[in-house]
Amino acid sequence: MSDIEKVKKLREATGAGFKDCNDIANVPGNVNIDASGEDIEPIINVMDILAFSDLLDDNSLINDCQSLDLLEDGEINQFDLIVLIDLVAGGGLN
Repeated sequence: MSDIEKVKKLREATGAGFKDCNDIANVPGNVNIDASGEDIEPIINVMDILAFSDLLDDNSLINDCQSLDLLEDGEINQFDLIVLIDLVAGGGLN
């Protein structure tokens, strides 16, 4: 099965389009919204830390699908970045 067929199958199963937020890869901490495998498992790693720090510098880069408020306090700030760093460094994401 080609990648395009897999995407079509996933879109049919979830009803999600390319611009839809679907809570599959769009989970808290997955800043760059990447995933792997047939189950679309979110990848949360150091690249998300770098992307998060860029987003803190330029808020215009933030999109509606990104779950960035890791502390769930209504604000996106350096404390959320510290939580993400701690989770990635401690391996507490899997």
